[in-house]
Amino acid sequence: MKPRRDIHQSKLDWLVSPEQVAVSSSTIACEHHPERNEDSSFTLQRTNGLLVGAVFDGLGGHEGSEQASRTANALVQDAYTTHAPYRLSRREAEEFARAALLDANAEINRSGRYIATTAVLASVHEDTDTIDRYVNIAWAGDSRAYVFRDGQLVYRTLDDGIAIYVPELGELYPEVPYEYQLQTYLETVHEPIDDSGLDRLFMHRNVIENCLGAGERPTIHTTQLSVAPGDTVLVCSDGVHDNLTNDEIQTIIRNGGGVEELTAAALARSRDSDHMRAKPDDITAVLMSV
Repeated sequence: MKPRRDIHQSKLDWLVSPEQVAVSSSTIACEHHPERNEDSSFTLQRTNGLLVGAVFDGLGGHEGSEQASRTANALVQDAYTTHAPYRLSRREAEEFARAALLDANAEINRSGRYIATTAVLASVHEDTDTIDRYVNIAWAGDSRAYVFRDGQLVYRTLDDGIAIYVPELGELYPEVPYEYQLQTYLETVHEPIDDSGLDRLFMHRNVIENCLGAGERPTIHTTQLSVAPGDTVLVCSDGVHDNLTNDEIQTIIRNGGGVEELTAAALARSRDSDHMRAKPDDITAVLMSV
């Protein structure tokens, strides 16, 4: 499904007073290359209820990686700013997001360079079938989306990381679905586990197998979740969730912290060379208050 081009929004939909702002963002360039931020992001809020937040993280170590994230960011932002309606069925929202991300992938590939970027995109719509509000989430790579309700984490996306069978993880997390066991370890560990051999997994947490720019048709994962007033949606690059555990992120959200608190906490951790999670990186977060 191509982004719909027959939808025309009133200019009044673009006017949002400061006290009504429900979506915010913050980004900090890696201190190893402060002049070049390989993350890109955008936010969108309309008075009709549409909320959009997206983060793109250019693959580090590849020359021009920031070009990939900026290209994807610009094209997806244009698709949503120009054509995305608030009222969509869940299937339409899924198809719209997938089309926008695949268009961005095609444009990156046309550059003729090996450049690539992760992508995570969340948009809040009203379902034309049920009139309920929901968030549509689409992603490729290890930039991540979270949904919090009453200060509790109720959903997060599954990274496109390396698939490794580790029996010890099943013993550590017997109640966790198999596909989430490795990620559960990566997002909760905060100190070495003696004699476990699991620490080697943490050192490979940035290896991903799917992203924009890595093929003609990458896998675009999508999901939709019903949302209610008071819910919070976070989308972020791995500069946030590699440095902070899920519990640390959840505590900041529960205590009313915003994007500045999240990125500042991730930056502080990245500077703590004695902590196993410390990783200098570009750090980007977008928060949507439903």
